[in-house]
Amino acid sequence: MFSSYKLIGKSRSEINTEMRFLFASAKVDGQEIVRILIPHIDDVKEKSRINGCIIKVLRTLKKEGIIQFYVNNEGFLANSTEASFLLNKYGEFISMESNDSDYIYIKL
Repeated sequence: MFSSYKLIGKSRSEINTEMRFLFASAKVDGQEIVRILIPHIDDVKEKSRINGCIIKVLRTLKKEGIIQFYVNNEGFLANSTEASFLLNKYGEFISMESNDSDYIYIKL
């Protein structure tokens, strides 16, 4: 029902390929929720660039119907509708801690 992965890609094409593979594998395994961990990056500009690439890929995947929705740290802090859904239905799998990584939860 739940799986967690740590992204290693640094470019949009690498992230796109990595996420498509991860989501396809997760669907085959019967997963409903995937947590993507983004490693801590000290360079603010690089971190912003990678986060932007990830969000663009997720938007594309959502538009294609591969994923239903995604929630990042800001979504949980803002108590978005998607975040509330995840907390209500999958609360035992949702960790609000982000010690050294940012996270994004994806509903397949």
